[in-house]
Amino acid sequence: MKITFDDARNRKSVRTFEDKAISPEIKEKLISFIKGNNKGPFGNKIRFELIDLTGAGAEELKQLASYGNIRGPKYFMAGAVKKTPEAVLDYGYLMEGNILAAQSLGIGTVWVGGTFSRAGFMEKLGAGPDEFVPAVVPAGYAAKVRDISDTGTRLFVGADTRKPWKDIFFDGSNDKHLDEAAAGKYKLPLESLRLSPSASNKQPWRIIKEGEKFHLFLERTPGYRSEEKADMQLMDTGIAMCNFDIAAKEEGLRGEWKAGGNFAGKEGWEHIATRGE
Repeated sequence: MKITFDDARNRKSVRTFEDKAISPEIKEKLISFIKGNNKGPFGNKIRFELIDLTGAGAEELKQLASYGNIRGPKYFMAGAVKKTPEAVLDYGYLMEGNILAAQSLGIGTVWVGGTFSRAGFMEKLGAGPDEFVPAVVPAGYAAKVRDISDTGTRLFVGADTRKPWKDIFFDGSNDKHLDEAAAGKYKLPLESLRLSPSASNKQPWRIIKEGEKFHLFLERTPGYRSEEKADMQLMDTGIAMCNFDIAAKEEGLRGEWKAGGNFAGKEGWEHIATRGE
């Protein structure tokens, strides 16, 4: 299955779903993709499932996900991972690939990182004691008419806006902004990263371009780190890495993300990985 920059650019969170089963052909394609999309850039293997709850009762659905203003999902993409930072990064990276595969098949999705039953989904996945579920993704056909709370949520979190290039991308060091023209052949991958979804649309990723290398940092938003829940902003960074790679592959640009290195960013930035050929 081919995923493109257009899938990343056109994809929007869906919070109101049709009461309609995913067609068997589409379901089979999606399952095949998520089963094969199981190893992240940091080497963690993740067992993803498309959980079909079309026959579940209202009580079971309520126990699994108290997701507030999300209406009518009967399918969930979920996976179990080890409780390590690298595994959370890989989860974000791989699940974003699953989401964009769904987008290419006409299936709507939305990230849910907090308001769901981790224990319930861990049971569905057969997760071990050293594993957990960082986030789940409701999936299905988007309703033709959105619930009013759907529109309100998008406006509240600014879901249709993104930070400008000057706030995210830097040239050589953190005190020089990267112009779009200076990005050269990497303009599309960087734009794809810029459009990435993130928790409450905080967009915590930063990039310093050093020649043909791209140093990725996390600039945390106070209050988003929790021991009880997944590290959402770390997962956001994995999502951004995926979006960069999808556009880079489309442009025929080689390279991969590698952890480590000591390239310095701004004080308080966490260096996550560097991508180069």
